[in-house]
Amino acid sequence: CLEEMAKLISISGVSPLGRRGFKDLAKFADSKEQTMASAAMDCILEVHIFMNNDTDRLMKSLGPVSEKLKSNLADRMKAKMKFHQSNDEKVSKLQGPTARTTPRSMKSPSEFASF
Repeated sequence: CLEEMAKLISISGVSPLGRRGFKDLAKFADSKEQTMASAAMDCILEVHIFMNNDTDRLMKSLGPVSEKLKSNLADRMKAKMKFHQSNDEKVSKLQGPTARTTPRSMKSPSEFASF
């Protein structure tokens, strides 16, 4: 279910979540069950991308979270950024020096303003 939610977030933005749903993701991400925690963190990372990688805004929107969750999210964000940077470099090399790469299209950040 959380895997499908991550897909919905990447396509539609955060509107399917709602304020309560987003805060619940933090609880699921802090779960001892690894599969659930990983899927919830993937959802949170999709929201992070939607928020134009604004980590402060993301953490404020999540509300109070454990230090462990903060650390795990930071590690995931760093890994995801490295992955995207290496892919962007590969695409740039394939397209040549005059081609431009564009980031994934995102919904307006104002859609998330209610959080």
